Amino acid sequence: MRAVAKLSLVLVMGLILAASWACAPTGAVVNLDYKKYQPSVAENQVYKGKKVALLAFTNRAGETRMRYYFRTGSNEEFAYKTDELVESYVWYCYLNAFRKVGMEVLEDVQQQSVPDFHLTINNLSENYFEYTVKFQLGKFSFMKKYSVQVDPLTAPIAEADSLEKGAYAMMDNSIKTVLNDPEFQKAFKVFPKLNESP
Repeated sequence: MRAVAKLSLVLVMGLILAASWACAPTGAVVNLDYKKYQPSVAENQVYKGKKVALLAFTNRAGETRMRYYFRTGSNEEFAYKTDELVESYVWYCYLNAFRKVGMEVLEDVQQQSVPDFHLTINNLSENYFEYTVKFQLGKFSFMKKYSVQVDPLTAPIAEADSLEKGAYAMMDNSIKTVLNDPEFQKAFKVFPKLNESP
């Protein structure tokens, strides 16, 4: 019985990998690595020393694939590829930036007294990123949709370095949009106090 279960698992994983390879774009590809992303944010007293649980992100952008997003209008012939799932790539970028502003980040671990941060990707292309942030602590929650847009990039794949930097810059803008939002900052400061026992 166990042998059959193991064989079934191997077959399922094989089908998933085959589907992933079959969906790989055949045109130009710009490779992205979250380790190369350098957050431009600075240490911030609003966030310094505060704990946050960074939960796994969700990708609901139908125009993306598991490890790819695309140049608008390219018919998926011009792609950006991440080593991990697209939502994991975004998660790591946020992790690096949150730590740089001074947060103490719990990686995908929930604690009763620590607010949770979750992000859902609604739309993602070369020059547009729409996403929903949910920030929650107990019964208190803050949810808001954000978007960032940059000028359409027209550089050819021969200029892959500049395209890669442009991708990191858009991600950086998305993070700063959240961190600099007065409504998010207010929730970040108020939630822990609301959750304190009287």
